[in-house]
Order: sequence, then structure tokens, then C-alpha cells
Amino acid sequence: MEQIGFFEDIGCKEPPEPKPKKKSRPIPEDLPESAKKYFAEKTAKECRRAGLSAGDKRSMENRIYAWLKEQGQDLTAHQIAIGMCLAGIHYSKERQSVAPRLKGLEERGLIEKTGKRVFDKETGASAGTYRVVAESD
Repeated sequence: MEQIGFFEDIGCKEPPEPKPKKKSRPIPEDLPESAKKYFAEKTAKECRRAGLSAGDKRSMENRIYAWLKEQGQDLTAHQIAIGMCLAGIHYSKERQSVAPRLKGLEERGLIEKTGKRVFDKETGASAGTYRVVAESD
């Protein structure tokens, strides 16, 4: 089958063939510990940038828990999201962004729903509040 000489027809040279991509090699086992540590840190940074870290959910849950402990009062999910966003800890003011993490904290027994409903003026809805479970040592 004959190729069409499009580039010659318009007075240009054909582009060169693309260079083959280098395949990444696995890290050899006989590297010194410092090199292994470097590669591990580099990979972790790349994962954090891409948001692929396995501990992402747990990390955010721990941040929410620490922030709630500092507040010392019962708050709704919406108030938590706004407060953490304004403090620069969380990326979004939306309740939906922290609600799954609150559920995770609740399942772990670190926070609990108070059962008290409050009217949230900003959302125009009645919402349940959360509080930190008192630590019994």
C-alpha cells in the first residue's frame, strides 16, 4: 500500500519518526539505604500531588478530629466544613466534602451525633450536630 505524500505536496519534509520512550527500570535491591529512602520519599511526594495517597481519607479524618477537639463545642457538618476551609485545613466549604470523613470518625468511635437538631441559617435546613467523644482513660 502506497503512502500518500501529503507533506511533499505542501512543500514540507515529513516529520521524523518519534523516538521510542524509555521504559522505567525497577529500583535495584542492592542500592544503599539512603537511595531507597530517596526513591520512597520521591514516590510519596508524587502520590500526594496526585491525591493518590492510601492514607488520604484517614489523614483528613485525623485533621477534622483535631480541629473539632480545638473547637470544644457541638457543630454541624456545614459549620465544620466552613471553619476548616477558613482555617486553611480543608479545600472546600461544602458539607458534602466532610460528611464522609465525619461518618468514618463516627464509625471509629471518636465523635458522635448529639441527637440535637439546629437550624442552619446558611443552608436553610435543620442539621444534626457532632461532638468529640470524651476520652475515658
